[in-house]
Amino acid sequence: GGGDQRLVPSGRLRTAYAQCERTMDFLMKDPASQYYFNAPVDHVALGIPQYPLIITSPMDLGTVKRRLETGYYGSVEAWRADVDLVWKNAMLFNEPGNDVHECARKLSQAFDRMARQEPKAPRERAAAAAAASSGWR
Repeated sequence: GGGDQRLVPSGRLRTAYAQCERTMDFLMKDPASQYYFNAPVDHVALGIPQYPLIITSPMDLGTVKRRLETGYYGSVEAWRADVDLVWKNAMLFNEPGNDVHECARKLSQAFDRMARQEPKAPRERAAAAAAASSGWR
């Protein structure tokens, strides 16, 4: 794959990129995100030394946004996996009923709904259109 295969503002995936960017803005504006999810967990400041033992792949929305803006992701799926990791980590480390856990669950559900409305990559769209039209023989 060439450079046009990256999730970047220009090229083949630009529509998907714009959608990802809008989704990030929406998620990061949420008060819970501003409080819990927009920056890396500082386990020292928070007094939770066990955090890195339990959460082996930390992720936060600020890191995801920076990765998105620097062309790190090769697909919408790779970007989505990192966003999902933010929620999974929060719900793994914090027990149900805990505010962080419940906020992560709520944002995860909102993110899933938004992801389902995302435009498909052009190739997937073309394949879907071809499959749909092949039924009209």
